[in-house]
Amino acid sequence: MPTKMAKSAAVDAARDELTEAFPEPAELARDVRREARLAELVAAEQRRDRKKPPQERRTEKQLRAALWNQAKKDVRNADIKRWIASKARAAAITVAADVGSAAHRNRNQLAPFMIAAPFGVVGLVANLAVTQGTAQAIPAAAVIGLVLGCAAAWLWHKGAGTRLPALSRRVPGRYRAKVQAGLGAGCAWATVMPLLPWTPYLWGMALAWLGATCWLSLEWWREHDHPIPLQASTTSDRSQDGKTPPPKRSRSVDGGYGQEVIDAWAAYVDTDKLLRGSTLTHAEQIEFGWQWRINLVRGAQTVEQARGLRGKIAAALNVPVDRLFLDKDPREGATETSGRLQILTETPANHYDGPRIVRDGGDVYVEIGAYTDGEGCERYHLFSDQLSAEDLAAGDKPRGSIFGGYALGTKGSGKSRLLELLADGLREIGVVVAYLDPQNGKSSPALMAEADMPLAGLHGNERIYGNVRDLLHTIRAVCEVREAVGADAPGFQHCPETPGFVAIIDECHEVFQATNPDTGQTFGADFAELDRKMRKNGVALLTASQSITQDTFGAGNIAAVLRDGLCQENVFILAYSGKNLTLVPGYDGQDVATLPLNRGYGYNPKGQRPHTRFQARYTPDYQPLLAAKPRPDLEPLARKWIGPVWANRFETAHANLEASRAFLRAVATWDGDPRTRPVPPGLRQAEDSEVGGPPRRVGGTSTTTVLSPSQQRAARAAQENHTVAEPVSEPISEPARPQPTAAQQRVLDALLELGASTSQGLADHLRVSRQAAEKHLKALIAMGVVDRHDGQWTLVNS
Repeated sequence: MPTKMAKSAAVDAARDELTEAFPEPAELARDVRREARLAELVAAEQRRDRKKPPQERRTEKQLRAALWNQAKKDVRNADIKRWIASKARAAAITVAADVGSAAHRNRNQLAPFMIAAPFGVVGLVANLAVTQGTAQAIPAAAVIGLVLGCAAAWLWHKGAGTRLPALSRRVPGRYRAKVQAGLGAGCAWATVMPLLPWTPYLWGMALAWLGATCWLSLEWWREHDHPIPLQASTTSDRSQDGKTPPPKRSRSVDGGYGQEVIDAWAAYVDTDKLLRGSTLTHAEQIEFGWQWRINLVRGAQTVEQARGLRGKIAAALNVPVDRLFLDKDPREGATETSGRLQILTETPANHYDGPRIVRDGGDVYVEIGAYTDGEGCERYHLFSDQLSAEDLAAGDKPRGSIFGGYALGTKGSGKSRLLELLADGLREIGVVVAYLDPQNGKSSPALMAEADMPLAGLHGNERIYGNVRDLLHTIRAVCEVREAVGADAPGFQHCPETPGFVAIIDECHEVFQATNPDTGQTFGADFAELDRKMRKNGVALLTASQSITQDTFGAGNIAAVLRDGLCQENVFILAYSGKNLTLVPGYDGQDVATLPLNRGYGYNPKGQRPHTRFQARYTPDYQPLLAAKPRPDLEPLARKWIGPVWANRFETAHANLEASRAFLRAVATWDGDPRTRPVPPGLRQAEDSEVGGPPRRVGGTSTTTVLSPSQQRAARAAQENHTVAEPVSEPISEPARPQPTAAQQRVLDALLELGASTSQGLADHLRVSRQAAEKHLKALIAMGVVDRHDGQWTLVNS
């Protein structure tokens, strides 16, 4: 017969097996734990009772009755401890996640403290080791100064592996001086700390170190504001408009923001007013936000229609329109009814740290900046079908070409900075760069100073449209030489012996709409005729304009030839709120009117992602970057065939600048007599092609009669008809201006050099006080030579 204890053990074993096989309700599980605890207590008491006399020992039934309440209390306390531990663990995980998320979002703002923290820790530990320990102050300070100095220099120049690259490559150029000052101050602070006694004043040193870090970081924090997380759209059983949203569909995503946007789509976008029947699925978190897959109704909706509703969709999802992007599904084989929705929570960094050249087979690209969703970069397609050294050695014929481009954007959109970025990339590759600016170089002083052929203004010193005619002559001569040299080759191969030639033309509409005195047609037509053969000879035009009209590229049908040639591969539309966007090749409804100014945002309708916004990388001054690279030159045959225009290009640019200064001096001293009215450089009223022959020019003035525009047209018509037209001079009454003093003449020369400047900037340039500069400027305003707009001083007749 089995004993009573054996039966109890068998029952317990069977109960354990049942508990493991069939999970019990919470209350039943608690009873099992109470029984287990009671068994433990009874067993413990029985072990103690064995040491007592037999008459004092208690039976098992007595022990269970006495210990039952204790077992219940122990189980209840264990449950309470387990509940507190689970809640504490969940709270700790939540706090750690929130802190980690906040630190990750604000990593740019915390960067100065991450750099300064090691110096602060080392300094405080060294002070404690000296004041509270046995370390010697002077040796500790010497060791710390040496080690930290070497470590800072090593981190600046070499870095510490792939996770911490060199700071000199990571820190943008405009912040390098302050970072270097911070590193030096940190080394000095940590070195001094061991020498100080442990007193309350020691905390003043810590506050000074913290204050210095904050002061050096002010500019960085102004440029890197705290990112604000997007507020998810909340959809409850009864939404804000009082209507109950449709039932939620089953979708293969976990909860969180991705699911909330899906619910908002189902509630507000899947309606008769927007896209009834469409669904949003496959939520995925990307580096700078979230993305989803859009499933449209087959045969009734397309991605193009959805893109046209982008503003309403953004309002429905409660997100800013400039952070929502909707384009085609990038997956291979995707149809027009499958799209991709992206919502950005932050944007990639856009500081410029040097040109990035991408070679994809025979194609060569210059990177402009990252797409705002962080997936890829916008690029300028420069060369195609470039051969490798092995192919050239094997005797393959060059078959490549070069591409130009066109940039459109309103004033302040970043066109000139985009041109400077591309010019730096062209210089890195070894492309010869010419720069023509109708605004006398004010658009980009960096390009005007560093271009291989600088052309400031439309007109040169000696003839009307002289700079444009020189550029046209240069391009035509290069094409003629390369056509003859490579007569048996179907294309162009860029190399140091025959480099590519890119002519950058800012405000190109002023150039292409002007009439060429040599041909009688617009310069747009002249460049269009050359465009048919420029690409295969390694010559391209990179142009920019503030507006787009039928006449931007010239007049007539031939203007379309030039437009299509420029926009074949590269079209960049920056912030622009004007009309006629449909004239831009490739434009497909990109919302450029909402792009912010002074940020470098834009679209490339001919790029890999025409409906995704990019942001051009930026640095305040490109001139040091351009000047640091070797200046390329054309091949000897081309230089010889171009002639003095190329050989004397820098002397010509200097002469044009001196002629402008002479003209300003003549205007300042002019007595108002119309017979001696000064004539701007290059705009002589009678050239070789006009009536009367060239006038005499002495010191920037002309002694010929001043003709009105109607009289000039009549004179030209008379010459064409072989008749003589006697012009009648129109008296021009202008008040005589006093002659500027030597100090005022210095102000005029400085404004001519700077283009436009504030009072303080002009004072700094002249190394005088602001009050003195403003005194001279007020006198020059009375002479009518200078003017002021939006706080900027400019020359009236420059």
